[in-house]
Amino acid sequence: MSLPKDEEKLKTEPDRLTNSNHAKKKTKGREFTRAHNEETNPCVRESLMSFKCLDDNGYVRDKCEKYFTNYRNCREFWSVIVRERKRAGITPNLPSIEDREEIRRTRFGPVLNSNNPDVFTLVVLAEKKNSTEMTIIGK
Repeated sequence: MSLPKDEEKLKTEPDRLTNSNHAKKKTKGREFTRAHNEETNPCVRESLMSFKCLDDNGYVRDKCEKYFTNYRNCREFWSVIVRERKRAGITPNLPSIEDREEIRRTRFGPVLNSNNPDVFTLVVLAEKKNSTEMTIIGK
C-alpha cells in the first residue's frame, strides 16, 4: 500500500527546526542546535517556556503573550550586555554561564524566586529615562 503524496512528502522532508545543519554543532558526540545551547543562547529557558505555553494552550498565541514578551526582553537584555562588552573591549562578548547570574544581580538585585519552578523572573532592561525595570510573572 502506498502513501498519499502529501504523507509521503512529510515522511521524507526533514523537519527544519530539528534537522537543519546550519545551526548544529557537535559537542562530545552529541548534536546541539545553537538555539538550545545555553552557552550561545542565554534565553534558552525563556524560549522553552514559550514553546511549552503554546503546547499547553493549543497554539493560541494570545494566551502566551507574557511568555513571548519575556523572551523578547531577555534577548534585548543580553544584546545590550553584549554591546556594552564589545564597546569596553571585554571578551567573550557574551558572558559565560557562570558570570550571567552575577550580571543579573548587579543590574537588578537578587533574582527573586529562583528556587521556585512555578515562578520565573522576567528580567527587563527598560532604558526609559535611566530606569531599570524588573517584572515577575507567575505561571
